[in-house]
Amino acid sequence: MRKLHFVIFCLFCTSAFSKENISDIWVAMPDDMIIYLDSAMRVDMVRLYETGGKTTINNKFINTTSIDTLSESYMSVSLSDVTRWQLRLLDKPDSTRIICLVKTLTPEEGHGESEILFYSTDWKREESTYGLPVVTDEDSLLNTFTCRPDTMDAICYERLKAMIDPVMLTAALSADEETVTMHLGTPLLNKDEKEEIRAILKQIKFKWDGEIFK
Repeated sequence: MRKLHFVIFCLFCTSAFSKENISDIWVAMPDDMIIYLDSAMRVDMVRLYETGGKTTINNKFINTTSIDTLSESYMSVSLSDVTRWQLRLLDKPDSTRIICLVKTLTPEEGHGESEILFYSTDWKREESTYGLPVVTDEDSLLNTFTCRPDTMDAICYERLKAMIDPVMLTAALSADEETVTMHLGTPLLNKDEKEEIRAILKQIKFKWDGEIFK
């Protein structure tokens, strides 16, 4: 009997101190966050990915949704042809974790528009930006995420900045480390214009230190 109590105690401790992984978080997400992908569908996606089978399913909008990358703490999902979600669990000093969610529209070639949100592991919205810059107006975005090279005159710099229209911010979570990289998206420019604009674009990487991104 004493041995049985010890086994039960060990199982309780393992359950109490084990951490949820990103698959658990994905499955437990409220259905109203993605109305065309219910919990049963999300379970199927994880199961298919983990068994090495098909990772693409038909959602309720008769479109396809697929898991692109899945690890213990990171997940990238193509919800549709024009929408990508990235999720990462971030550890905090008090042994709790938070969810960082990056939603990106038209993410082709890293030129979409992104929104970064934070949640507790039971999907309660966090108001904090955890150190990430809050930049909303176009002038501030252009000043923060462009830089004039020393060899470029001011007229050329202003001309190139004016080509960035609309002004939108693209963000991406790393699959390998706890970082967020942000830069300006240029979805409407052609290949030559994007090459020209590259001279002034500034990419900024923020690293999680356990409490905020720096």
